[in-house]
Amino acid sequence: MPQINVMIGNRQFEVACNPGEEQFVTGAAARLDTEAQAFAAQLGRMPESRMLLMAGLMLADRTGALEEELTALRHHVGTLEARLAQTPTRVEVEVERVVEVPVEVPVEVQVEVERLVEVPVEVISEEVVAAYEAMVERVEALMRAAETRFGIEQK
Repeated sequence: MPQINVMIGNRQFEVACNPGEEQFVTGAAARLDTEAQAFAAQLGRMPESRMLLMAGLMLADRTGALEEELTALRHHVGTLEARLAQTPTRVEVEVERVVEVPVEVPVEVQVEVERLVEVPVEVISEEVVAAYEAMVERVEALMRAAETRFGIEQK
């Protein structure tokens, strides 16, 4: 099992991790160090356990806010997808019109004329499509950030 050294709050720690997780552990330690450095700058030197507790609480608070935002965005995307699913993708309208045309022949004949008329139908507005695409991109970016931050592998 690999051992890596990380610096958190100007203190060095040796951490064991599974093979292949070194980059994740190093990144997580860097985020924890950033929080610890902020506390050290504000409060000065403090016991290691308190520094780690405060930095961990700040990271947990940020994680909670991101999870709430991700949940709200997923709900919004679900709403947009439901609206999109209810919108017809194609509308067919058959238009039939009977026209009487007088023809000069010995016998009077009624002629039926069928004409297909194209009716423009706006199915989904450009704004809705653009908003949906932007929302999907934002959700995907948040999910990638969350997966990277928490070391979640997408299946």
